[in-house]
Amino acid sequence: MTGATDATRNAVWQEMLDTARLVRYYGRMASGQQRRNSCVRLVLLASATAGVAAAFDALPEAVQALSSAVVAVLVALDFVADHANKAAVLDAIKCECSDVQDELAVLWGDVQTDSIHDDDARRNLAELARRLTRATSRAGSARVSENERLNVSCAKDAYKAMADQYAVG
Repeated sequence: MTGATDATRNAVWQEMLDTARLVRYYGRMASGQQRRNSCVRLVLLASATAGVAAAFDALPEAVQALSSAVVAVLVALDFVADHANKAAVLDAIKCECSDVQDELAVLWGDVQTDSIHDDDARRNLAELARRLTRATSRAGSARVSENERLNVSCAKDAYKAMADQYAVG
């Protein structure tokens, strides 16, 4: 059987690099949204607790007013920012990217051992790329803005990890 061409081999490798970056990027984006959600909820809880204490006149009037204002602002922020939904969407994207990453590793093994024909490798690669595109497009639907600095950082981390994992010699 004729194996994959060098062009196909390179295309699979490039997709593996990109997918490794995406797994890191969406994972870290999800973690950031989860942290923001937790912070908003924690401050909201503290403010609401202060509001309850204020109902028993245990706090000065200024603290009662501040507590009410903080609750109102945080509820509005939570509603507008929608951190919990963004975190869930980003985590789902990361999971799909991770699944594709695993399948690309198998494809890479097949390509490296010449156990897959070039046409089949190209078809598999195209389907995996389509899955990545479908998954990552959900970020826009959830109104998640890109973080270019994080993207660059994740790319560096991914490329180093891939070089270390697949180093020859």
